[in-house]
Order: sequence, then C-alpha cells, then structure tokens
Amino acid sequence: MKIASKFFVAVIVLCALGTAAWGGYWWYRRNAPPGGAGRNMEIRLVAVYGATLPAGANSGGIDTSQGNQSNGMASLAGTSSVIDTFQKDDVDSYMANGSAPDGWKWLPVANGVEREVTGSAPPGSENAYVTRTSNGKMYLLTADRWDMTMTHASNVRPWGVDSVKVVTDEMGPAVEIHLDQQGGILMHAFTQEYVGHRIAVVVGGEICEVASIQSPVRSAIVVRLPAGQQAEAESLRDALMK
Repeated sequence: MKIASKFFVAVIVLCALGTAAWGGYWWYRRNAPPGGAGRNMEIRLVAVYGATLPAGANSGGIDTSQGNQSNGMASLAGTSSVIDTFQKDDVDSYMANGSAPDGWKWLPVANGVEREVTGSAPPGSENAYVTRTSNGKMYLLTADRWDMTMTHASNVRPWGVDSVKVVTDEMGPAVEIHLDQQGGILMHAFTQEYVGHRIAVVVGGEICEVASIQSPVRSAIVVRLPAGQQAEAESLRDALMK
C-alpha cells in the first residue's frame, strides 16, 4: 500500500508539473516579444477622396497567401466604409498649412512610390489619395487612431516579422513578408475589417507602399512593386529586417 501511495503521489506531481509547463509555454507564446524584426513596420488606412474605390483599382496591391476570399465590403462594420473618405473642400485647408484632422497625420512618401500614388486615380479624375507636397516631398494623409492602424503601441501585444524575401516574376519585383504568430492574428483582424480600403505600409516613419486590401490576409503577405523597382524592393526588405 505504501508503495502504491507513493507512486500515486508521484503521478499527481508529474501531472501538475506537466500542466504548469504546458500553460507556461502557451503564456510565453501569447505574451513574449517577437523573435523576429520588423518592429519599425506599421499598417495605416490612408485618406481618399469621395467614395471608397473597389479593391484592386490601383496598380499595386496586397496579395493573400493564407486567407479567405471576401466579396466587396460586406464584412465592414457600421460606417467604416466611409471612415477614411474626405471631400476636397474639407481638406483644402489641411493641405495648405500642413495640419491634419483629428485622428489623422501626414506621413512622407518614399522615393519611387510617388508614381503609384499619382497613378492611382482613373483618367481625368482627382488623385484618389489625399496628398500634399512640401519642399518637393510628397505626403499622404494617414490614419492615426488605434482602430484604423496596426502599430506597435503600448496597448498592442508585441508582434514582428519572421522573414522577408524579394522575388521577381513577369509582373515585376515583390516583397514577401512573413509575420510572426501575433502579427498574423492582428493582420487578419485588421484586413478582414477593411477589405476594399486603401492602406499604407509604413517602415521607419516613411510610406514605402500603398495598396488596396483585396481580401483578408493572415501571416504572409506579398507587397508588389511596379516593374523596374528592384532596388526599392531590396531596400524595403532590408528595412523590414531591422
């Protein structure tokens, strides 16, 4: 009986230790800082004129490598379909003096991205994005509210980038970005909410890509750049791995 009792106690202790270890592992996976890089990367909605344009209307875009297809803007909640749209008269003063509406901020556009921005509107219409130019530098009006951004704010669980690589095909260069587990969770929630909207990929405080969200994105995304921007693609890769 004594031997059996000791064995029973030993089994209970081992089970308790195993449960604690398993719980500790998942706590670490959920709360530990990311092991990768990319802590200088942000995703922000960008201001557009008039009605939100349909997904895929611009020359660039974010492709999904793990995600469900979504039609139009059916998943959008409340008034989010117009949350990032402005009339020209409403932003003329901000464009003139460099100030910004509440919840928005001007961010500089990296060299080489300007032609994507200026080529984003249908022929004969206004530029789709709300832009201003100061000292020869283009700026875009971007969201600065927690519900319209994916940043590294103090109230957001740490996330990062596991790997980045540049690939080139007949369409031109592309940067494949693989987020860590927490980044994938945040990215999927964000892109699912804003299918059909336009976003800026911000690295180091500068917009390095503009795109429309074509469908919800999970842990892996592909940012496509126009043909001839191999150097820009490699520069983006290097910046994301810091």
